[in-house]
Amino acid sequence: MKPALPAETGLAPAARSIVICLIQGSQHGLEDDPLLSIHELQLDTGLPEESLVDAAFELEERGLVRLRRHLNVGPAGFDLVRPTARLFVAFDPFAMTWSPEVDALQIAVRLVSSGEGALVQTLAKDFCWSTRRINPAITYLEEHDLVQVSEMTSHPYARHCIFPNERTRRWVKSKSYSFQEKDLLARRT
Repeated sequence: MKPALPAETGLAPAARSIVICLIQGSQHGLEDDPLLSIHELQLDTGLPEESLVDAAFELEERGLVRLRRHLNVGPAGFDLVRPTARLFVAFDPFAMTWSPEVDALQIAVRLVSSGEGALVQTLAKDFCWSTRRINPAITYLEEHDLVQVSEMTSHPYARHCIFPNERTRRWVKSKSYSFQEKDLLARRT
């Protein structure tokens, strides 16, 4: 049985079912990984086609998937559901044993302390993380403009290398203050 995403994700139950299929089917946590057909999603979720189509459109409206549209795809209007990298950033904390934001902070701390860039493959090796885990963290950093990224990709990694930028240190510092505040509050109680 597949785990379920909690209702507080703000998604309809059918959309949450699709997200679980995409998260569990992904090998690298990258855009278009995996590509799932309506038929595959029906088999995995047990949802009727109409519910699946509505859920796919809900996810597309939120920028979490892209739908492949072309002629002769039938009444659904599309034939493949393709995740965006943002889907993994948003829902890995609910479905996996890690959080891309927390992992991104660890990477940022490393970049700030070294004062230089790093190969993503080296970071994955140093942290003992799979590509499936590190890629959403790199996406988080990139989407929040917390690092400079090389335009070159290095499959199966989201980027070849990343560098700290003017925001990296400030973000690490702001996060360390919030962790310190939580520690102080925990000690008081």
